[in-house]
Amino acid sequence: MPPIQISTDILPVARFKAHVSEVLRNVRANGRPVVITQGGEPAGVLLSPREYDLLTYQQRFVESVNRGLTDVAAGRVHGAQTVKQKMTKLVESRKR
Repeated sequence: MPPIQISTDILPVARFKAHVSEVLRNVRANGRPVVITQGGEPAGVLLSPREYDLLTYQQRFVESVNRGLTDVAAGRVHGAQTVKQKMTKLVESRKR
């Protein structure tokens, strides 16, 4: 995700409302998120659909890696040979 440019990517909600179409075009074109403020405080962040998808994919990936690391730490893993034997048995049983 491209970094936020403070001079253009932080907008008060009133300016956002007045220029929604332009802001959406810019977000889509440059990929930078826009921080929308209300009363001088950050109130929301507008992302392009592509950037949102990337963020959620990255989050799911990190969660998956963490689950795997937890399984390793708890001893809930099998070696390659064990997995191969179990898969071979499963394939054999389905052939019958």
